[in-house]
Amino acid sequence: MNYLDIVLWSLGIGMCLCNFYIYYNRIILGGFIRSLIGHEAFSPEAAASLPEAGCDKSIFLKKALKSKSNTIYGVVTECDGKYYISEEKRNKAEKMFVKKGTSLWMTIVACIGILAVTYAATLIVPYIVEATKNVF
Repeated sequence: MNYLDIVLWSLGIGMCLCNFYIYYNRIILGGFIRSLIGHEAFSPEAAASLPEAGCDKSIFLKKALKSKSNTIYGVVTECDGKYYISEEKRNKAEKMFVKKGTSLWMTIVACIGILAVTYAATLIVPYIVEATKNVF
């Protein structure tokens, strides 16, 4: 395996991982945001807890709410164990998370397509590189 193959496969696998991360953001985190919007939790008085939002069983969501380095941190505010979206961040939350996004099936199909294109690129690109060397 030469360096070009390593670079191409790294790009293909990286794009697949990004695809699954986008799916995670839209479904897991987005489901919680959509639930808060549905409960109209836009102030500390109207804040909803995880059981009230119907998201108390999600381990990934609990981990995301503890972390300060993810997408949800910039949108959701915690107040006494309850969560709400402030009015200033409401527009951002709706733009980012109102649409449900793609399904897991479509995410897997997209990854298969990306890996197929990567495989084809590992077969074709060396010939293109060699042809450009011969031209110059």
